[in-house]
Amino acid sequence: MPQTIGQIFIEKLADYILVKTTFGFSLAWDGISGIYLKLSEDHKGKSCGLCGNYNDIQSDDFIILQGK
Repeated sequence: MPQTIGQIFIEKLADYILVKTTFGFSLAWDGISGIYLKLSEDHKGKSCGLCGNYNDIQSDDFIILQGK
């Protein structure tokens, strides 16, 4: 480490594995169970699932596509 694969850069920093991309996504993993994600504004409203939908309305982050 560090290593670059295409548009993805991977490195170890302290106790974390960091993954950074040129397309607006970064991830930090503690090697056990903690994962921290950061998305650029380009991804706003395009995510779903455990990360929420990234639309600035926290109350609807766990609503599935069918509205439940």
